[in-house]
Amino acid sequence: MVSWFALLCIFRSDIITVLRSERDKMELEPKFSKERLDSFMKEFEHEKAEANRILARNVEFSQLIADYQRKLCESSESLNAAEELSRRLTMEVKIVSNYNLSVLKLENKVLSNAEKRASDEVHSLSERV
Repeated sequence: MVSWFALLCIFRSDIITVLRSERDKMELEPKFSKERLDSFMKEFEHEKAEANRILARNVEFSQLIADYQRKLCESSESLNAAEELSRRLTMEVKIVSNYNLSVLKLENKVLSNAEKRASDEVHSLSERV
């Protein structure tokens, strides 16, 4: 039969083994937790850098949009000014064309009257001769 002393030694040895195992486990837990924390911090820094890059790109895009909106507004104003100028020039051309047509009609009438007088005078001189 096994003596109490031997059982006590075995029991004591088992307890020491369990305690050493628990001690080793407790030593590893903070190390593992530190590694996890470091990993999370590294991932956090990576995500933070990515967020900063995205914010910077958003600022660039916002500036581009503002520039394009300004250019669009300027182009629209330029188009409106060109259309207004075109309307004014079209009206001026119509006025000048109507004036020129009136002048040409008047000149035509004057020439017709002059031709008629000349023809009448030639006819009159022909009858005298």
